[in-house]
Amino acid sequence: IGLAAGYTGDIADGHALAKHVLITALSQTMPADALLGLEPYIASGNGPVCLTIVRDWMGLPSDGDRRVLYEIARRVEADLRLNMRFKELSLDKLVDSDVFPGINEAILLNLMTAMAQGSDRSEEAKRVCGMRKEMKWYGRVEPYFDCVAAMASMREFYNSHVLHFDFTHPEDVWDAYVGTWWQMDAFYRAFCMAFNRCLRTSNECLDEAVHELSDRANNLYSNWFLKESNACWVQAAQTQWENASCVSGRPVQRLFYNDMVASELAGAKRVVVVVSDALRYEVAHELKDVLESNTQGRAEIEAMQAVFPSETRFGMAALLPHSKLHYDAASDEVLVDGMRAVSTADRARVLQSRRPKSAAIQYADLMRMSRSERKEFAADLELVYVYHNAIDAAGHDSSGRDVFAACDDTIAEMEALVRASVNDLGASRVVITADHGFLYVQNELPEFDQASRHEIQGTLLKLERRFACADADATSDVFIKMGMGSVDDGENTWWAARDCIRIKASGSKNFVHGGVSLQELCVPVVRFRNMRSNAKGFVEKKYADLQLLDTNRRITSNVFNLDFYQKDQVGGKVLPCEYELVLTDAAGNPVSDLRLAHADKASPHEQERKIRVKFTLNPSASWNELDSYYLVARNRQTNDSATLGEFHIHVSFSAFDDFGF
Repeated sequence: IGLAAGYTGDIADGHALAKHVLITALSQTMPADALLGLEPYIASGNGPVCLTIVRDWMGLPSDGDRRVLYEIARRVEADLRLNMRFKELSLDKLVDSDVFPGINEAILLNLMTAMAQGSDRSEEAKRVCGMRKEMKWYGRVEPYFDCVAAMASMREFYNSHVLHFDFTHPEDVWDAYVGTWWQMDAFYRAFCMAFNRCLRTSNECLDEAVHELSDRANNLYSNWFLKESNACWVQAAQTQWENASCVSGRPVQRLFYNDMVASELAGAKRVVVVVSDALRYEVAHELKDVLESNTQGRAEIEAMQAVFPSETRFGMAALLPHSKLHYDAASDEVLVDGMRAVSTADRARVLQSRRPKSAAIQYADLMRMSRSERKEFAADLELVYVYHNAIDAAGHDSSGRDVFAACDDTIAEMEALVRASVNDLGASRVVITADHGFLYVQNELPEFDQASRHEIQGTLLKLERRFACADADATSDVFIKMGMGSVDDGENTWWAARDCIRIKASGSKNFVHGGVSLQELCVPVVRFRNMRSNAKGFVEKKYADLQLLDTNRRITSNVFNLDFYQKDQVGGKVLPCEYELVLTDAAGNPVSDLRLAHADKASPHEQERKIRVKFTLNPSASWNELDSYYLVARNRQTNDSATLGEFHIHVSFSAFDDFGF
């Protein structure tokens, strides 16, 4: 060991040996000027051996063995004050090294601190997050990298949209939200989910920085995006709302049954309609992608305007077949052609009044059935409405802080429901929609983002966080008057809180709906069609491929980089994939360390789908300059292997015994 690693100290002193091996290994992945003062621990000629020892130990299958290395590395970091050294280094000197776990923390502190202070590091942050994902110790701080990546996406959105909230026609605002604006909601949800995982894992070194980054993310989302986009929307749409509570020229929820359900029934023997309470448009976009990736079918998404107020009793009624909706103030119910629509049984009767072979059922009741029971349930049916409630239930529970976790649960449950609909209910078409969306911010709302009930002069009949109903003579200079004569015959006045303002009332301030924001009114319609493999338009699923970019096939250093290109962007039927990469001889014996590469990039830009991977030749292997060596990629999902390129090695180095590492 002493000869191979260049260690001349007491072999019984494990800590001294560890310092020598780890710092010498570090010298292979960092420039010399980054390690000034550590020369006593470096045997430069033995660097490849030490790096191989560390890499092999990192790659051991036992979590316990890897944890021992982690603890040893932490002790060496503390002894040599490496964390202070790493914090002072620039990112370009850190990004290629993963010998010590503290390197990840230094990188994260660098990025999080700068981004929290408002610096635009989005492009660099995405590149670095992608690189670190392929390296060791990443899993221990993955939520923090996810926060950085999500914040980078939010900042990129800001850069490209900062001057775009200037539309004057409501149709243009609606199209912009359905086109790209919804992405900011998705980026914010991704940030909050990652931040919550950070809180559960806790890292003393990173906790303060990630909280500061969270403050910046919340400020960017709440005080810029929500405020500016919805101010633009309200300014453009307010005149039309005063007459009809919706904007013209774009699909409306009231016509969902006539326009969308009827068209699906015309082309299928049986259709399942899923109504997921508070399924927001951006969440449905992710659901659409999941259905595309994980099933044989095709999924498409559209948007429609929820009725006002964007709350359950109105939205659920609007999704049923009807000629007229009427709000009955005495019972606080919305009647559908004079019929109640509160319970599942009520809604089944409304459906059957239009189409006798219809049924309504709760998601939990359907999924509790056995497959044979589900088949029997649907045997004579043409239309099934399935009601699901996870997001809204989580949002109204206490602080509503579990609402984004409920979004993830909903996506998984919708996928399971689609499979059950196809396989057990015999439906070839499934339509997924919602009664309304929602507004949610994770931070506390300041007082000026809340409005008083006293801003409405008149008798209040109903008061919620985002809307109010008052007597017919009521007035207000603060709230938006909504034209609701078609549902209450002008007996009352209806008022919406402006932009994203909350009305001071009971209930959660963080999670709200009922108002006129884009996030509340824009509800999704996901159309899923099951497809057989021989059907016209069927597309086979495939994993994203990696292609070798390097044209130089001579390896002249024991540590070398190779560049790869992910040919297709992930999405639809192109699935993400993890590859094991290794250089082997003609007999298949590895002559380098095994490295991981993730082909999981969804960017349409080719430059953003490039991947660089650092390899180390195995000093225990022998090679010949005249022989050929092959870069092999193994798909970890399918276990299939492919050769990506042929190389020749021109490195003068003697093989050594690997001592069982």
